[in-house]
Amino acid sequence: MAGVKHANDLKKFVENYGASITKYFKRGGREPAASKSDLADYYKTVKAVAHDRSANLSLAVYEDGEQRVAFSFSTAQAREAEHNILEHRQELERTTAADHERVLMVFTKTSVAHAKTGKRSGEAVQIEAIHPRPLPIVYASTLAEERIRHEIADGDDNVYKKAFDVDVNVEMRADKPIAYRLVAVHDVIDLPDDGEQ
Repeated sequence: MAGVKHANDLKKFVENYGASITKYFKRGGREPAASKSDLADYYKTVKAVAHDRSANLSLAVYEDGEQRVAFSFSTAQAREAEHNILEHRQELERTTAADHERVLMVFTKTSVAHAKTGKRSGEAVQIEAIHPRPLPIVYASTLAEERIRHEIADGDDNVYKKAFDVDVNVEMRADKPIAYRLVAVHDVIDLPDDGEQ
């Protein structure tokens, strides 16, 4: 009976591992529940295949000579996964802590262009609790960027009439704030029109 339990555990492991790691095979793919430790394991799995021009790796479970569950990937998939895993790890490292949590941010300038995660966007925001003047934003998290992009592009209301409850880090140069690194967006609040209270 112990052999059956172990076989079932092994099948479940291969199914779960395959389902998680294959998410990284497409551009921008992420396993939302992945920890830094999981990402390190995924990276080790794809690294050797990614650096061999014509490699493939397969992981399968056989029971009574019959394949029960399997997944495999090629060099191209491994290279994409390696890139996405490293990006995801950087996102987790950048988003684990924020200097300022749950502060209100309003847009003073928007842009439809997409900046890479970790690079300055064309947008400027004001967070009065931190600094009196608008500063550019850098998206530290793809989830935060997607939420903001949705509000800018698809929102029913004017983004300039909204406040965003966010977590940010402040980038400094010569003891002066030069940009906000947007870590998380908690909520979107409609601002009252002028004259309303």
